[in-house]
Amino acid sequence: MLNPHFQPMADTLFRHDVTVDKFVGDAGPAVFGSPEPDPQRYANAVRAALARQEAVQAETQLRAVRGDVTCRVRIGIHCGEVFHGFVGTNDRLEFTVIRDAVNQTCRNCEAASEGEILISQDIFQRVFNLVKAENISLQTKEGDLTSYRILGLR
Repeated sequence: MLNPHFQPMADTLFRHDVTVDKFVGDAGPAVFGSPEPDPQRYANAVRAALARQEAVQAETQLRAVRGDVTCRVRIGIHCGEVFHGFVGTNDRLEFTVIRDAVNQTCRNCEAASEGEILISQDIFQRVFNLVKAENISLQTKEGDLTSYRILGLR
């Protein structure tokens, strides 16, 4: 079930200048502006998220018609400084990103409902003129977190 799910997801991401961090279970974390700088990374991240949701919805409809198991995607977006590079051993290296920005991205993703895109306040400040969004507050173990639910493009 996952491989057919990952292909349209990856296709939509690659069209928006992304590096797919890895496929972990049913997740596909993506990084914009790394390893190469990209001045459009914030807009690309939002556009890719919307395209990803559309691709998954189309795949889900096809799967439902066939009577196959369907899936929905929750997306969280944040920005910040990260360490990026290859970790592992001589026999197995993987590209990854680490730092608090990754953790905050995960908090938005975990808080999102199926079919929903949540962006951090830092991302919203960079794309407010591109998106229609509503302000929400997330309860986290670190306290309240301001996020925005993407409703679409302007």
